[in-house]
Amino acid sequence: MRVLLAPIDIAGQARMTAFELNKRGHHARFFDGATNYLGYEHEKGQEFALKELGDVRFAEYDVFDIFFAAFKPVNGTLPSKLKVVHHFCGTDVRQLDVAREHNRFAVVKGKDNSEAIRKHLKELSVTSEHCTIMDEELRPHVEPFFKYVHIVPRMVDLDKFNPVYNGHKKPTVVHASTHAEVKGTQQIVAAVEKLKKKYDFNFWLVAGMRHDKAMELYKKADIVVCQLNLDSYGVFAIEAMALGKVVITRMSPEMARTYPENPPLISAHPSTITDMLENALLMSAETRHLIGKRARRYVERNHSPDVVMPKLINVYEQLKSPYEGYEPPDLRFRKKEATAGYYDAAYATDAYVGPSRYIPLYKAVEAELEKMGNPKILEIGCGPGDFGSKLAGMFDSYYGIDFSSVAIEQAKGRFPKIAERFTLGDIYDLDHFVEEYDTIVGCEIFEHIDDLRFVELVKSGIRFVLSLPHYGATLHLRMYESPEQIKERFKGLIEFSSITDCYILDGSHRIWIATGTKI
Repeated sequence: MRVLLAPIDIAGQARMTAFELNKRGHHARFFDGATNYLGYEHEKGQEFALKELGDVRFAEYDVFDIFFAAFKPVNGTLPSKLKVVHHFCGTDVRQLDVAREHNRFAVVKGKDNSEAIRKHLKELSVTSEHCTIMDEELRPHVEPFFKYVHIVPRMVDLDKFNPVYNGHKKPTVVHASTHAEVKGTQQIVAAVEKLKKKYDFNFWLVAGMRHDKAMELYKKADIVVCQLNLDSYGVFAIEAMALGKVVITRMSPEMARTYPENPPLISAHPSTITDMLENALLMSAETRHLIGKRARRYVERNHSPDVVMPKLINVYEQLKSPYEGYEPPDLRFRKKEATAGYYDAAYATDAYVGPSRYIPLYKAVEAELEKMGNPKILEIGCGPGDFGSKLAGMFDSYYGIDFSSVAIEQAKGRFPKIAERFTLGDIYDLDHFVEEYDTIVGCEIFEHIDDLRFVELVKSGIRFVLSLPHYGATLHLRMYESPEQIKERFKGLIEFSSITDCYILDGSHRIWIATGTKI
């Protein structure tokens, strides 16, 4: 099975999953688009990391495991046979009003975005009937949107978390304040300050520290306080239990009963944290040791890769493509070119598709141009200047022309230092274009225009670097089937020196990169 896990790696779960899948004979890669000070990039599984999601050929994968609700596929961006599952983690789907129905202490990170989250989940549900959640706490948040909701627990690398039973006479309490409001850090610190007046113990507040460095402190702890407001335990609690610590966290009796076995945790919320922490401090070292051993065994039975991975693989095996059994209608190409007014309207709204989908294409065209040394470039159909701004920085002479006044206005506004390089004009009337050029670049243009008419108007000796798509779309007049068909179509007009292929979006969107000279 070939699995892609992206676009955000939460607490190392995506990379660990990729590592375990490869260990079990599957092919898995992950991408983490988040910048995180915790430093999980140094954890096990980094060898399976992808550097750029934009370069991924989705057709090379069987399953796309979308982490953290952070990727919303749009029509045509994923191949029809790709199977999708949404891997929810908590903050990505937790709606405050829903959470408060079950837990009066519930809080969310930042402002309440409940309505926006529901809208987003509805959009995501179009791509798959399946989602995974870590435990039952999130079920009310996602069940209205997904037909199949699977429980796949969080996972921990037991080889990394060897238990450390300290038995200190002067106990050490640790709290990691990654998100202070959600964790209840203010109430925890207040409880510590109050108890410090009665008992002799150490307290370490961990914040802004890399995960590997923080782990050294956790190992020295006797008691770990996780969070007080959410009705489930997270990765931090699992790691602390794996280390054999006494763990205090919010956990209602109703929620505890949903787990395969009762979690060996001390439950506390903002009103009870002082009493619960005091009880833990009054425990003997032997009692803390016994609780720590129970906690370690609990993690081994419920959160080890050998327990979690079969559950996840079983989910993958149940997936179906949302397009399975669907026969697309016959492709109907346009009869004539779209007007300048059409493109003006498209660029003036959000209908314009940005440059990220074309990155592999751009790189291929850049490589062809670099072979020419320092060409004098005229880009036809330059649009709002996305590719042109890059070419202008690579070569001494670049000009772009487009018949959409809105696109040219946007190009000049977005790239003011090269504003004079963008011209409003008709590509069928280049005799009025006064700037010197020896190379015409056309990226995703020829399929929209009368390509033969245009080439006939170009002067002999002018070079071309063109992208010619091997797929149909709403605005296309045609597709280009093969290098042989391309050569035959432009026979007597262009002498081609190379025709290679590249892919955008996924392996099903093939594009020919054709380089040649006007005869």
